Amino acid sequence: ISSPPVASLRRAYWLAMSLEVVTLDSIEVAVAGPDPSVLRLGLLVPLSGSLGMTGPSALNAAYLAVAEVNAGGGVRGKPLELALLDAGRSPGAVAGLAGSLAEAGLVDAFVGFHTSDVHRAVEESVGGRTPYIFTPPHEGGARAQGVVLMGDGPAAQLATSIDWLVQKRRVRRWALIGNDYIWPQAVHQAAGPLIRAAGGAVLLARLVPLGLAAPGLDPPDTAGRTRGAEWRELRARLTTLRIVGLLVVWGCKPAPAPAATQTPLSKPSRLKLTGVWVAVGTFEDPAGPSHWSNTL
Repeated sequence: ISSPPVASLRRAYWLAMSLEVVTLDSIEVAVAGPDPSVLRLGLLVPLSGSLGMTGPSALNAAYLAVAEVNAGGGVRGKPLELALLDAGRSPGAVAGLAGSLAEAGLVDAFVGFHTSDVHRAVEESVGGRTPYIFTPPHEGGARAQGVVLMGDGPAAQLATSIDWLVQKRRVRRWALIGNDYIWPQAVHQAAGPLIRAAGGAVLLARLVPLGLAAPGLDPPDTAGRTRGAEWRELRARLTTLRIVGLLVVWGCKPAPAPAATQTPLSKPSRLKLTGVWVAVGTFEDPAGPSHWSNTL
């Protein structure tokens, strides 16, 4: 999925205007210059790329939060305004723009919801001079001064769900599949020991190139090797997917891999899949989790 629907972005911008949330792009921020009368936040959300489908919901959440803070008098009497940056671009491009805004004193802090490779690049660019809050689950590791992580690291993300699946659902044989970049790499490193400690076994661990999640999960050179005969041989009972733009844990019969392996979660609340457990998920309506057979 390369970018969010245009209609969804239009609704998000309409919400911003209806809530009277001041939102500037990087060019408008540069033209306007520093404004000591407001607290300007650089909002790093993906409006394109693999996580582009999350852009509208991220914008809506930010707009509602800013509207609530400003309705309560702002922060130390200063209203919040947003400087919007597309965090769906390459890590270098996002970090370069964020660093330029920080160097010029055009933003007071950054808030980011995006991939871990972008996160690491932005941290290196602005860490130690401009506060930076990263909101999603993360890959763990040391952080620069002034960087705040709101989500959990891999072990905290997985420990409870893995133990529950092994102990309550008797899931012993696991396959781990993810994109070949920092976050899935860290998750696989944490998942293996947790699965073994709970009494399970990892039969397959595979990382595939980033950006090949649509229309199917597998690039041509690995498609045949992660389905069919290999599944029958492995008899994996559960597979975890750490694919950017798709995050699901699905229970599978010994062979072959279920159709769920080919279904990107662009509209997760509309899927009704038996044997699916969601450890980390985003639903587009309040009833979302009830559409799944199990939600951890």
